[in-house]
Amino acid sequence: MYFGKHMSVWVDTDDSVDYAELKGEKEVDVAIIGGGIAGMSIGTLLKQEGLKVAIIESNKIGHYITGTSTAKVSYASPLMYSHILSTFGKEFALKFKDACSKGFNKVGELVTTLNIDADYKTVPFYILSDGQNSLKLFEKELEALNELNIDGDIVNNVPFPFERNKNALVYENQGEIHPFKYLHGLADYVNGEDSFIFENSKVIAIEKDGVDLITSEKIEDLDYIYKYTDSSGNNEDFNIDANDFKTVITKNGRVKTRNIVIATNSPIFDPDSVYKHLIQNKSHALGFYIRNKFPKSMFVRLDPFCTLRSIKTEKGTLVILLGEHHKIWDTGSKWDFYKKMRDLAEELFDVESFEYFWTGGDNLTEDRLPIIGETSEKSIYVVTGFNSWGMVNGTISGMVIRDLILKCENNFKDIFDPLRFKDLSTKLNDDKTNKFSSTQLVHWDSLGNNIVNLELDSAKLIEFEDKRMAIYKDEFANVFVLEGQCTHKTCSLCWNDAERTWECPCHGSIFSYKGEVIHGPAVKNLERLL
Repeated sequence: MYFGKHMSVWVDTDDSVDYAELKGEKEVDVAIIGGGIAGMSIGTLLKQEGLKVAIIESNKIGHYITGTSTAKVSYASPLMYSHILSTFGKEFALKFKDACSKGFNKVGELVTTLNIDADYKTVPFYILSDGQNSLKLFEKELEALNELNIDGDIVNNVPFPFERNKNALVYENQGEIHPFKYLHGLADYVNGEDSFIFENSKVIAIEKDGVDLITSEKIEDLDYIYKYTDSSGNNEDFNIDANDFKTVITKNGRVKTRNIVIATNSPIFDPDSVYKHLIQNKSHALGFYIRNKFPKSMFVRLDPFCTLRSIKTEKGTLVILLGEHHKIWDTGSKWDFYKKMRDLAEELFDVESFEYFWTGGDNLTEDRLPIIGETSEKSIYVVTGFNSWGMVNGTISGMVIRDLILKCENNFKDIFDPLRFKDLSTKLNDDKTNKFSSTQLVHWDSLGNNIVNLELDSAKLIEFEDKRMAIYKDEFANVFVLEGQCTHKTCSLCWNDAERTWECPCHGSIFSYKGEVIHGPAVKNLERLL
């Protein structure tokens, strides 16, 4: 079954410039680890205030999380205001409204003031459902909208392809954007005048007072980062700074700074263990051309879930369909999710051709609010848990972190405080790994014969001589035997057959079949055993 190119349409249409790898030493006011919507927004707003910033991205700007989203820009996360109002009260809800409104408006403002050609336009945004209680849910949300003075309405004339739905919430003048064009417009502004964008620069340590904050080990004991290569190619000893500077360290360089922002989707440094309050969610997307005419609208259908928008390309109007949310630890072939998405596309449209397929993901929080603010480690900030609403929540992050660093007033920063979970217990991550291991872990008495019998392009998580191993045999019979536990918190790994990756069901780390870190919070590669 053909799904098209295995990449997002955003990646395939990215014609932006490449930025240099971090080499040697730089010194800035703020180091931002992560170059997605949050990191780029934070860097932009701080530079506008005259600060020197460095954005350090392990891959290319926006390529992993932001580059797999549908890039809707809306203050109307589905059924969120009734939840906030009933759970936290009106005063809290008004702060949340203010944050979402300002985040939404800031995107349009930056597009205009920085003259970014990002295909930004406003369209109606429909939220609908096939569920039996959908009208009651929509009426409850509309009551919350009216109480908070937010524009929105219930309509019974939903456009194609959901014209059979009897009712929907609609928000006029919401935004859709090309995320890469937007991020690279921000990058063009940030890079230069003693501020920097670095790509292909994976952070492996954060030094403070001679200690790596990520591992809690002494820097001098970590041979793999004790030296760095300067711009002339010479190796230099790593010198410990005795003042209040911290140092962000990559393979070939370092950035000295007093302020660090962790904007890596799943935090690579997490002194307050917010990871315990995050759920790693995956989704699957298709990009395809249709013979029908797609309306100038965006859609989210809640039950069964899917989200739709379109993008203009050289060939015409490409429809983006995203759905099949699931947790990382859900077992079975991930190809089945793509097959279900293809079936849904053909149910809704007269499909002309499938062009793209890709996997996306984000962290969900227990209270459905993003995590944005200063950690218990002074002058280190974290942004995460955007609940699949990253374009606005990532922009809100920029405003909150800017105001915290500059010590400015911000009336909504407290509702996103990372320390709100500090004294709370959680069951989110209980027994995830045990649940997965009990159904997927295979005990082998020998390696050789079992590896020979392993099918091509397949993988097994096995236990052999009291050691957990992740084994993959590629289509050419090459075998890759890795340690079978995540280098972050030693959770057992699970295999994603569609992406050919090993993934951590607990906290979202992703590794290639060769063991290389693709996505944090892990920073160390898996050890190759054979």
